[in-house]
Amino acid sequence: MRASAWLNGRNAIDETDCILLIHCLWNKTEFIAQTIECVIKAFTLDIEKKMSKIHVTIDKTIKEKAANMPTGRLSGNDNHNAYVVERYFYYVLNDYPKGKCLFAKADLNYLSTEQDTSGIVYFDSKINNWIIHAIYMGTPFDYKAGSSGKVEKVFLRKFNGGITINGIPYTFLSTTGRNDVPLSNKLFEEEAKTNTVFQQLQMEFSEVSKRFKIFSTKIAESNNLFVTDDDKKLLCKQIKMTENSLNELYIKLNNSQMLL
Repeated sequence: MRASAWLNGRNAIDETDCILLIHCLWNKTEFIAQTIECVIKAFTLDIEKKMSKIHVTIDKTIKEKAANMPTGRLSGNDNHNAYVVERYFYYVLNDYPKGKCLFAKADLNYLSTEQDTSGIVYFDSKINNWIIHAIYMGTPFDYKAGSSGKVEKVFLRKFNGGITINGIPYTFLSTTGRNDVPLSNKLFEEEAKTNTVFQQLQMEFSEVSKRFKIFSTKIAESNNLFVTDDDKKLLCKQIKMTENSLNELYIKLNNSQMLL
């Protein structure tokens, strides 16, 4: 790697020289795939660890806020009339990235605050909306009737005022019109008062995003004499996967800010 750095006109090694390790750390052909996987993943490992830490903090806070929710069916005393209902049977989700999305309100009875429940999301071409249903015995719907394209399996939980989809929280559209309330909110309201957890999450995410941008830009603009296009493609694929995870965390963090 030092030879690579020197012959590329540098006095010290950088990330592009480390790519060459995929050709150096194996001595049998059966170890090539494992070596490539370990080396390539190592480039973004620290960034992914920091993202995981943010995920854990958000999930823990959501779980704490959901602790007092009913675990069974909604009763007449539950505040389920606080949310907009469309087409008689659906709540509207705020800020779903694919477009307008409806969640079957009856399915809320079958979601847990403690563990994931399987569900599906699909696009209903008849009403031009995304639809989410929980999967349970006796589910009273036929998604094939109006679905267009791929049906995706998801994991659902409930919290006070919305649901999580694959770990990302989405609030229900409120009848009070208070869905555009800025950063201060009930999810992190105690932390916001003392300027601790919520601000810390923002700073950590900003730091991770900055580090990722610097790294990905450096790789994209690199021109190491000894790194082939195929070598670079392997790393770029890993970078793209990390970028998708970062974008997902961005949505999760932003949506967490709006839990009312």
